[in-house]
Order: sequence, then C-alpha cells, then structure tokens
Amino acid sequence: MRKSTFGVWSHLSIRRQLLTSDSITVDYRVGIGALQQINRMVRSVMGKMRRALILYDPDISDDSLASVCEELRDLGIEPVSIKLSEGERIPTVAEASSVFESLAKAKINVDDAIIGYGDADLCSIVSFCAALWCGGTQALLIPTTLDAMVTAATSMRALDTAHAREMVFLQPSPALVLSDLAYVVGAPAESVRAGYVALLRSAIFGSRLSWERFGQQIRPILNRDEIAIADELISAQSSRLAVAKASNPSARHARSYGLTCARALRRCLGGDVADYALLAEGMRFEARLAHEVTQFDIDDVFAQDDYLEELGVAELRIDFDEAMFLEALTETSAAHSNRFLFALPRNPGTIRLTAVDTDVLERHVRAFLKSRSSGSVKG
Repeated sequence: MRKSTFGVWSHLSIRRQLLTSDSITVDYRVGIGALQQINRMVRSVMGKMRRALILYDPDISDDSLASVCEELRDLGIEPVSIKLSEGERIPTVAEASSVFESLAKAKINVDDAIIGYGDADLCSIVSFCAALWCGGTQALLIPTTLDAMVTAATSMRALDTAHAREMVFLQPSPALVLSDLAYVVGAPAESVRAGYVALLRSAIFGSRLSWERFGQQIRPILNRDEIAIADELISAQSSRLAVAKASNPSARHARSYGLTCARALRRCLGGDVADYALLAEGMRFEARLAHEVTQFDIDDVFAQDDYLEELGVAELRIDFDEAMFLEALTETSAAHSNRFLFALPRNPGTIRLTAVDTDVLERHVRAFLKSRSSGSVKG
C-alpha cells in the first residue's frame, strides 16, 4: 500500500475492463484509490497531449481538484478547470453549448482531452461534447457517484432542449473511466440508491447467471464491501456493452426496460420524485406486463421486487386515474417513437421491443394503480 497526494490508502487492487466494439473503445478502471493512479493511466491510455479542460462538480474538494491538476502537470499537460453550475443540474443542450465555448477559449484540439469529474449528469455532458468537439476528442471520466460508475462508460443521460426532455444523446466512447470506490463506500444511503438500481438493471440486461449472482451480492453491496461493488461494476460493463453492440436492433433497446412507464410516471407525478424511484416503478410495472406478454418467469418478477426492496427502493404512492396514466404512456412514448412498444424481458439477458394489446395494457394499468393507491403501498 502507498499513500499519494490524494491522501487515500489503497488496499484493493485496481480492476480493469477493456470495452471494445465497432463504436466503443473504453479502458475502465475501478477500485479504492483508482484516482491515485491517474498519472500512470493517462500516460499509458491517452497518449501525448498538451492541454486538458477539466469540468468538475461544485462538491469536488479543492484539494482533490488540485491533486488531479498536479498529476497532469507532471505529464506535461496544462489543465484548465471549470466548475459547473451549483445546485441540482439537469444536462441541457444550452449547457453543452457553454462547454463548447469553454473548449474554444482553452484552445483544446483533437489531440488534447476533456475531463469530467463528477456525477452522471456531468459525465454525460462531457461525453457528448467530447464526441463532437473537433469530430471526436478523447475524454477521461472520473465518476464520483455509483450510478455514474455503472453507466458512464457505455451510455449518457440524454440532454434536454428548451422544449423537450432527454432527447439529445449519442453513444459515448470515453478513452478512460476511473471509478474510485472511495467516493462510494462512505456515501449516504440515499446517494447510492440510483446506483443500486443501475446495477440491478445491468444484471438483468446480462444473463441468468448475472441476475442470480446479483441477488447473492446485495447484502455485501449494502455493507459497502469494495470487492462486491467492484465485481458488480465490472459485470455491469460487460452486460451494458453487450446491449450496445447487439446486432439485433430490438436488443439494443434493452436499456429502455422500465423507461416507458417511468417517463409516464414523471409526467403524472411531476419533478419531485427521484428518477431512480420512477425507473424502479417502471421496471415493476413492465415486469408484470412481460409475465403475461412474453412469459417472463413470475419467479423473476418477484425476485426483482425482492431485490429492489432489499436495496431500499420503496414502492411509490400514486393517486391519479387510469385515463391520465394511459394518456401519459401514449404521449411520452410518441415523443420518442412512432411505434408504441415496451422493452420487455423474456428472460434475464433477453429483452426485446414488444407490442402490448390495448386490453392487456389497460388491465395492468388498473391493477398497478390500485396496488399503489394510498393505503395499499408497502412501507
């Protein structure tokens, strides 16, 4: 073990996963103290560059930012750091445009780098801007939340426009992702629940084996066992990459599992409910649809319920009528596609776009809303 300028002792070896496909080449590193090795990793992965623009969250400490800058200067790289906006941030096209202006002022070119140091929203903005700047500039992502550690290498949160939510996105391909578990092991429970849901989703994207193994890992994950978290993060990268590079277009929509319902719930409930809670409800609803429509095993439906409950993701209380929810399902789906389809699992590892008969959908909506009305919800 050794202590670096970051002041964190590393007692878990840094794990590596190389993600490669026609559109993705990402070097993914995870472990306690991964950030301590940024100098060596940048030198070996990202090649020679002169400048780097660092976009960072307001909650990144001055000492941590200074340490990253010092490591870059040791490599002969001149860093320029910019703190993104305070408060809750939703990534937007307008914010991306501001980043482009910052890149121009910093004189970043195709041989330089853009570094994102923060949560999933910040990593999404950096991935988007890096892919477009000079036709493609290498990006280094340092995710500081568990959900960002799950998703940043293979997907981004779509950007909002002035009149539409989460409509602008692309397939990210950062050169390097450094997931330092020091940011996770001591984090408050509420701050990691989005990551728990992201890990669960990745497990069901993967295979029967990854799904059942995730259930066995829940208790160690909740205990913030670094090895268990690292194992699941590595497994998640494989599952998510397989979806991204699937030859079947329908299979590439597996990441939409739960999203159709979640978007409709957001329309009905407003912006006060956390995205991960909406997504969890979407998965619960769509799993039951899948049981009838694709014969998704009822044991897996109940296993998903149990996993979410163990992870502390409670069911929501819902008090709106069937017509409102059906309208929200139809309209939010139509904003993204002319086809009204759900990404439904047949088995863990097999999720496909599926049409649902109107009478079946209406019956499930009625049952869902009844089970979530006040007085019916657990917890």
